[in-house]
Amino acid sequence: MPRSPLPTARPFGFRSGAAFTVLYALLAAALLWPWPLHLATSGLPIPDFVGNVWVLEQNLHNWTTPGAEVVSSNAFWPHEKTFAYNEALFAQTLEYIPARALGAGPLLAHNLTLFATFPLCGLGAALLAFELFGSRWGAFVAGLAFAFSSYRWDQFPHLQSLSLQWLPLVLWSMVRYERTKEFKTLGALFTFALLLATSSGYSAVLCAVAGGAALTFLLVRPESRRSVLGSAAALIMAAAAVYLIFTPYREAQQAFGMQRGGEVIDWSARFNSFFKPSGYAVWPHLVWLRDQATTQKPLFAGTIPIALALFGMVTLRRERAVRLMLAVGAASLLLALGPRVFVFDLSFPGPFALLAELPVIGMLRTPSRIAAGTLLSIAILAAAGLAALPPKQRRVMAPILSALLLLEVWPRRLGPDLSREIPKAPRTSTWLKTAPTGPVLELPWTDQDMPAMYLYWAIEHWQPMVNGWGSFQPPGSLGLGFIGHRWPTPYTSRVFRRVGIRYIVVHAREMTDERKARLRPPELPAGVRLAADFGDDLVWEISPEGAVEESVPGWPPGLYARASSWRSGAGR
Repeated sequence: MPRSPLPTARPFGFRSGAAFTVLYALLAAALLWPWPLHLATSGLPIPDFVGNVWVLEQNLHNWTTPGAEVVSSNAFWPHEKTFAYNEALFAQTLEYIPARALGAGPLLAHNLTLFATFPLCGLGAALLAFELFGSRWGAFVAGLAFAFSSYRWDQFPHLQSLSLQWLPLVLWSMVRYERTKEFKTLGALFTFALLLATSSGYSAVLCAVAGGAALTFLLVRPESRRSVLGSAAALIMAAAAVYLIFTPYREAQQAFGMQRGGEVIDWSARFNSFFKPSGYAVWPHLVWLRDQATTQKPLFAGTIPIALALFGMVTLRRERAVRLMLAVGAASLLLALGPRVFVFDLSFPGPFALLAELPVIGMLRTPSRIAAGTLLSIAILAAAGLAALPPKQRRVMAPILSALLLLEVWPRRLGPDLSREIPKAPRTSTWLKTAPTGPVLELPWTDQDMPAMYLYWAIEHWQPMVNGWGSFQPPGSLGLGFIGHRWPTPYTSRVFRRVGIRYIVVHAREMTDERKARLRPPELPAGVRLAADFGDDLVWEISPEGAVEESVPGWPPGLYARASSWRSGAGR
């Protein structure tokens, strides 16, 4: 293998890329079967999954509604700019829009976007591996190892954690530009870095870490410094664009006074995380490994990728491509360990503690997700292991190793779990779609599954919702939810009237028999009427007329004034 700046490889070619993508998609469908048959109706009925459907649709709603702010949402009324409580998912929304434009519903468009991360991650890793080591079989196995890492099964509810296809493409662009010096490659680097950084906060950190590690490594050779300057300029321009895009989010989050929670240490990686398989692992050796690890975060890359990566590191240890990926993997690992690095009974401050002092980045609560850079490094080094074999052995071994890799990562229960139907919006949502605009409180109030589901159903009507879902809870909302447990009483109707709530929606099937019985008193409070009765799904409307009090205990200054504006019509 040549030892010039990086090994020279023939162009990967459109046909190879298309064939790899189709094959990765077919393999993803097989591993996730029977979910691909139910993409329009099914998924994981848990908050993060359905909540992300709402996030994508809220983005689309904001982008297509004249005068709407990118940080506005219909959640957590009467608070403003509450979309800043969630990951923006800008890059994913760009992938989501074509499916919606072709007539797919929100759930189907989300599921297609999520499913596409598998073939796209595989293709990105294959391109990078081929660029570095010039082996098509090695590239194919690298794509398998990255796209179907068992880490991804446990992250399935999190579209933002699965959308890592841009990470290998950022590195591919840097490597390609060093070799070709083509200006269009810098344009690709800028685009891929922008897409990666706008996929999630963790992806933005990954972009900086992987790009920074690669730049530092390439800077060592004098003949590479010109290309390093070009790549650095493209990355800086992408960072500036990201800064401008997220300025409204940053300002809103600072106004909220959002702070990172203490649980960040518990959600950091540990060294033994890389020996803990997925919770979906089925084979005895994987179950045994999982039982031995005490960490919460499974980051096991797989037996075959690790063995190939070790072989490649030893056999091709002098190759710059190997050292490049080691630098990227090590940098990602150090940050994934969180603010404290634990070695046996000792702990030391970690590099993540420095990042935690930065605006916005300091709110990231799960440093272990940054380990995706380490998993990518292992996958690419697995390609080095295959590239080190003689061609005849490679052609024989690669199909066998690919089959063993897929067999080991097979998530037997995930496909059936994903095939559970997501509850459709009840008839109350259809009723609200045609009702006059007014704030909605949906009950029962819970901090578990229902808030995200309420927002998912609210896609049907886009009424302002007292309920909300996100990483943070604004002041005041929780109190209204607790008061709602006593609905309908004269006291609750007075409180809801004075803050401007117009509709109370109750899903009685989620309540105890005692609470169900209280929903239909002999006489409703003054100014309250049962506006829609669909059996277990009920809607009450509260008349805005009545005594107006000057404040609501526990609410921040100015919030009551915004809520009160709905009575006069100014907030509509």
